[in-house]
Amino acid sequence: MFTVDLKKLLSLVLLMSSTTVLFLMHVSHEPDIPSGMGKQIMDLRSKVDISNMKYETNESALHESNREIYKKRKLFLQQHCEADHSDDGLEENDLLYDDKYGLIYCPVPKVACTNWKKVWLVLMGHLNTDVLESVHHSFVHHTPITYPILRELSQSEQEMRLEKYFKFLFVRHPFERLLSAFRNKFELTDEWNVKFMTGYSAKIFKRFREGKWSRARIVQSPITFNEFVQFIIETVDDGALQNEHWRPIHEMCSVCDVHYDVIGKFENLEKDAQYILKESNVGEILTFPRHDSHITNSSTEENLKKYFSTISADSIHQLYKIYELDFKLFQYPYPVNYLIWSRQ
Repeated sequence: MFTVDLKKLLSLVLLMSSTTVLFLMHVSHEPDIPSGMGKQIMDLRSKVDISNMKYETNESALHESNREIYKKRKLFLQQHCEADHSDDGLEENDLLYDDKYGLIYCPVPKVACTNWKKVWLVLMGHLNTDVLESVHHSFVHHTPITYPILRELSQSEQEMRLEKYFKFLFVRHPFERLLSAFRNKFELTDEWNVKFMTGYSAKIFKRFREGKWSRARIVQSPITFNEFVQFIIETVDDGALQNEHWRPIHEMCSVCDVHYDVIGKFENLEKDAQYILKESNVGEILTFPRHDSHITNSSTEENLKKYFSTISADSIHQLYKIYELDFKLFQYPYPVNYLIWSRQ
């Protein structure tokens, strides 16, 4: 029968443990550093961070990659402006400017302009960065604070800034923007919309419905999206597009006259906004506010189907012709999906 000497076994275990400890102490011990070299090595360690260098390299490469995207958008716009150019001028355009950072921005309603105006209020010194997210949109659009508007300057001052400043705007799919405008102005009933809704609702009601218009009747039976679209189509020659909430972007921002450095897209809002802030150094003092996806968010396929299924295919094509330059200049395809969703 096999027997074990417990004392010998215990001694062997202790010996192995001691050897292991000595071995670990040996391999973990840093080699002796020659006298005078220690401080130099520590200084180098504090200055060099390989992981951070790798991150910076990747971030820089991404920034350069994005720069190429904006260059292509700009070139595409310039080429098509030469073919489809119409001189819109700047007389009625409310381009904002900032002298400290050398910026010019064209605010387009329903294309994140509330958040960009928040940024402008910070640049003007009227808003702190720590409350940027919480400021209500009504303050931004109805504040007594006067925004710096380029067209209010002398011709020479305008030209100087247009030549030297960093210029940008944001665009959006024309039909998504149109739906967002409708939902905001005809479905929301906050105090700021009542006067607007009353005026346009009366015009639309009198054009498409029988009987006498009254606010009570509108509340009971609100203007439909189909009526709104038909109103735009039928009165386009009578100034229907002059309202900034659905006026074509190429007209609002004079895109063939102002050589914008960046054409941001609502579909890539966060990425494009981040690039602009970094390129202009504004990113050193603030982060672009998060986009608020409230009731007027009209970019989901579900909402688009719901509303455009009430529009005839013929009306959708007519609507496309009205916004055709926005589709072409900002590289949005012909709205085939909308024709599929349309009322047959």
